[in-house]
Amino acid sequence: MISEQWFIPLTIIGLLLLLLFMASLVSKYQNHRANLRAVVRRVGAAIPLIEEALEHLSTVPLSQPLRLMLRGDIYSRLKAIRGVCKSYPNIVERLEEAKLRVDREGAATAKSVPPIKDERHLQNLIRSVDNLVDFIEQGGPMNHQRTDLRVAFRDELTERRAEILARYHMVQASRYQQANNINTARNHLNTLLRVLEERGPNTEFVRELHGQATKMIREVNATKQDESGMDSTAA
Repeated sequence: MISEQWFIPLTIIGLLLLLLFMASLVSKYQNHRANLRAVVRRVGAAIPLIEEALEHLSTVPLSQPLRLMLRGDIYSRLKAIRGVCKSYPNIVERLEEAKLRVDREGAATAKSVPPIKDERHLQNLIRSVDNLVDFIEQGGPMNHQRTDLRVAFRDELTERRAEILARYHMVQASRYQQANNINTARNHLNTLLRVLEERGPNTEFVRELHGQATKMIREVNATKQDESGMDSTAA
């Protein structure tokens, strides 16, 4: 039997040990919650990037396999988030919506890039493509794709980037040429040629775009020469 003189000190020691144990449990729980939040942030970080890119590129003819991969990646990320955090806001509804979007993806409805309204529209498209290229090159998809598939998706996106740039600059060059603003028309074409040469990719499709831009700049230069000849004749 514990003597009366030791009862109070032992009781205090016991309470201190209990407090330490409880503090340890609280600390472990807090660390666990912090780890879960870190997982959710890491897994969820790519979701708005992919969603925004797909929204901006909704009229650009991306292949069905590429769109299915991206939509499927969003769905996989939301499933992973639900697995570690069932209280994540609207997770059930978001999962259902993500699955519907995967199921709705069909073949591309357009065969070429549609008209680009202005430079802001152009920059939104290019930024979206570049974000997806970076995502794929950095091993972003949760269901890791084979190397040949990643390369094919990257090449498709970079070809669409070249097509977007060609669509914008060649249309602008044509408009300025018709308005007799030859220097601005030439600047658009020179910009396009430089970007195609620097960023490519070096595929048959992009080489065709380069050839079209080269032919067009010759026509623009010829227009300038004809005007010079007419001016000198008039003089």
